[in-house]
Amino acid sequence: MSCVTIAEIIERLTAITTWARQTDNRLGFFPALYRTVTMEVQRGIAEGRFDDPVRMERLDVIFARRYLDAFDSYQQGKPVPRSWRLAFDASTRWRPVILQHLLVGMNAHINLDLGIAAATVAPGASLPALQRDFNEINVILAGLMAGVESEISAVSPWIDLVATAAGNVDGVLAAFNLDLARNVAWSVAEKLAPLERRLLGGTFDAADLVIDTTDLNIHQLKDRLVSAFDDARSSRLQIAVESFGFKHGLPLDADIVMDVRFLPNPHWEEHLRPLTGHDPAVRDFVLERADTSAFLERLDDLLRTVLPAYEAEGRSYLTIAIGCTGGRHRSVAIAEELAARLRTRGTAVRTTHRDVAR
Repeated sequence: MSCVTIAEIIERLTAITTWARQTDNRLGFFPALYRTVTMEVQRGIAEGRFDDPVRMERLDVIFARRYLDAFDSYQQGKPVPRSWRLAFDASTRWRPVILQHLLVGMNAHINLDLGIAAATVAPGASLPALQRDFNEINVILAGLMAGVESEISAVSPWIDLVATAAGNVDGVLAAFNLDLARNVAWSVAEKLAPLERRLLGGTFDAADLVIDTTDLNIHQLKDRLVSAFDDARSSRLQIAVESFGFKHGLPLDADIVMDVRFLPNPHWEEHLRPLTGHDPAVRDFVLERADTSAFLERLDDLLRTVLPAYEAEGRSYLTIAIGCTGGRHRSVAIAEELAARLRTRGTAVRTTHRDVAR
């Protein structure tokens, strides 16, 4: 029976966590964190932190049920959304550390499920009224992250490695960028809310390729379609590496988003400002840094883990978006370097630079 209250959601999450602990199953890492978050949302509702507590509870329940339904379907061998299959398969197919389990679960649940849940609770013109409560969830999550990171770091040394690579990132879970994930989820909600409920169906769950056409003219759209389908007979995973600028908005077609704004910005170097990441001077400025090298090495290691899993679970296309402030310097250089590394392993890669000409 589906849960209809937050209390029932917490009870289910507790049961899954207990089962995972008793069976030594890594599927328990994410629900353990999720249970803590849900209890904090429940407390926030009781304390009056949300404008509409009834609507907030409904959002939280619908949001949580997407995870619980996916978990139950996976356990029963039934189809599940592709992002969740990747997360669940991680518990058996490879041996990532605790942090990676949490991040892959957060990716599926926030970037996909949260937007769908918001559009379901507040369809059409009612969506804007939800935004303040929607943002308040992010405040609650941010308040929990420091304690979560402290607990994980005791048993997961990967946190310290990422913190070393990222330099000035405040907390490794923050590197997942809750603001970014929330903005992606809200953008998804804005796309879905105007649609008739019957049209939504399982579209986003089943899609192999999603193209955000917001900032594309007809010629750019043609290039994207031709590039995506010119090798349609190939069964190999096709990778797109895209650079963009955060100030121009997120690329909604991205599957993986990396934020490289922690690197020094060539824009503040007068002789580099008019150039782009394609120019050798900018490329050298960005890439010939120890923190850049460490970041790329760890990103490369992560992709060596997840790309075979994406391919094994049937994905045909994957878009990796690299973002900096304006999309002209750091993101372009990093995107080209990442694509070059992937090509050396025989991976089919195309690159696009959405904002380089702005």
